[in-house]
Amino acid sequence: MSPLRNDSLLRRLIRSAGSVWTGTVLLGAVAVYVGVASVGREWMYAHWSLAALCGLTCASLLVATVTRVRFDLARAGAWASHLGLIVLAAGSLWYARRHVSGDCMILRQGEDWGAVDRFHLPRFAVYVGPGHAAEQGAGAGEPRQTELPVDTRSIPDRAAIDVPLAGGPEGVKCRAVAFRGSAVIADVARVRLADPAGGGSRHLTLGPQSPLVAADYMVLYHPSISPQRLERILHPSPGDPDLRLERDAVLVFTGSAVEPTVVVIRPDGSRWHAALPVGRDVELPVAGRKLAFCVLGFATEALPAEHAPHGMAQPAGPAVRVELSAADWKGDVWVPFFTYSGLMPPTCAALPDGRAVDLAFSRRSLPLGAELKVRSAEFVTYPGSAKAMDYRCAADVTAGAKRRRVVISLNNPLRIGPYQLFQNSWQPDGPNVSRIILGVASRPGLPVIWTGCALICLGLPYAFYVKPLILRRRKRP
Repeated sequence: MSPLRNDSLLRRLIRSAGSVWTGTVLLGAVAVYVGVASVGREWMYAHWSLAALCGLTCASLLVATVTRVRFDLARAGAWASHLGLIVLAAGSLWYARRHVSGDCMILRQGEDWGAVDRFHLPRFAVYVGPGHAAEQGAGAGEPRQTELPVDTRSIPDRAAIDVPLAGGPEGVKCRAVAFRGSAVIADVARVRLADPAGGGSRHLTLGPQSPLVAADYMVLYHPSISPQRLERILHPSPGDPDLRLERDAVLVFTGSAVEPTVVVIRPDGSRWHAALPVGRDVELPVAGRKLAFCVLGFATEALPAEHAPHGMAQPAGPAVRVELSAADWKGDVWVPFFTYSGLMPPTCAALPDGRAVDLAFSRRSLPLGAELKVRSAEFVTYPGSAKAMDYRCAADVTAGAKRRRVVISLNNPLRIGPYQLFQNSWQPDGPNVSRIILGVASRPGLPVIWTGCALICLGLPYAFYVKPLILRRRKRP
């Protein structure tokens, strides 16, 4: 190809890149992208595709400015406006990619309020630390957090994950291997059952609300039973209510003060029971035949909400399964989710060598850079009305040796380093508040955004009012 044709092709590419049609199409694509992201898809603002679209739009605008707008005093307004758009786009991308938003909760403890020095982000994280750290003192080490690749804005029912977790003891590997979006942590029994009439052996997981029901018998696991209650089941008194069973019932009992025990209750009220050692077959006299029953182990499991035991205080919510391994030993434990880490005791997993690991499933947290302690909370209403007018918190902010007194209200946020703290919610709403939730957000790139807006505000009036005066003066003889 000749140099002339090369030059002609390059010129055509430059003209196309800076054409009105190219700029219009790119601006339309950015508008559609932002419109889709604004409908519950905030993660799209930080995706690389938005940066690419904005970069192409700014490149097209820059090419159009350089090739179509002469650089002189009369056209300084156009240059300033176009440069302002590019600076504004750069600042907006900086804000979208570096913006941090979360919250922190302050609890009332009697007449006093607690203090916070961290806030939580809307991203799942698992905390791992030495077991019984609170009993060992400050030298035991702080738990370390590892973020999970699960979207908190669109929580799946379940997800298979494999994330190494930091913070485990020496020689112990910790991994997050499973996630449930809505589950209740409950004790389960993993058993092997061989029924001559049922076609061989089966491996089952029995939970408090997930029994095995066969044609002529049923198997149910009941954890956390007391010795007194077990004694009444084994030896009922004449005044106890009749169970009225339609088939034989095989009941497996465990408890903190009870050895694993299996009880067979027949429809006529007769009973048979035996100890249930883990890993050993026990022959059960059920429905006129012998069943080979073996408990493989007891564990915690994440049960669906509909299978949760009645009356459980723990509500259904997310849960993560953590696998622990050391040398030739391996174990796992389900950890329930709590919105704020540190407010609830962690799940303690015991290791074979006597050590323990504390596990907590919450949201990722970041340091505030100071300690905030609320001194008082005031619920302000309109005169003669119970309608809320303002929520005011008087607090002390301590950063190192410096302490200052502040008031946080609806239109008076608090600034701590790069973060702005503002009133989010009171629970319950009213003068008897016991939990205050403060929103926390950073605002990076605002000086760049303001600079871009200033250039646009200066350039547009210049282009519409100053440019005609300059051109009119140039035409005068």
